[in-house]
Amino acid sequence: MEVEEEVLFDLAKLCDQYQVERLFTHCMHQLTKGLTHQNAVTRLVQAHACEGGGDMWGKLQCATWRYVARNFKGIWRDAQPTLERLNKEHGELFLQLIDGVLRK
Repeated sequence: MEVEEEVLFDLAKLCDQYQVERLFTHCMHQLTKGLTHQNAVTRLVQAHACEGGGDMWGKLQCATWRYVARNFKGIWRDAQPTLERLNKEHGELFLQLIDGVLRK
C-alpha cells in the first residue's frame, strides 16, 4: 500500500500520540526506508521537530542525519532548493548539517 509522505508522517505522529505501536513502528520504518535526495531535507526538518518525542523519533532523526550527510553532494545536485529552504527557514539546523558534512 502506497501512502503519501506527508500522510505517512502525520499518521506516525498520531500513532505515537495514541500509542498504536505496531502501526507506528511500520510508519517509522517506511519513513526511514523511503529517504531520497528529494525528500531527505524535509524529513530531517520533520524529525528534528519531533526531537525528544521518543526512541523511534530519535532513530528517524539519526537515520536522516546520516543519509543527508552521506548524500550531501547528490542532494545539492538533485534537490538544491531543499537545502536553500533549510538554510532560510532553519538556519541553525543548516549550520549543524554543514558542520557535520565538513567533519566527515
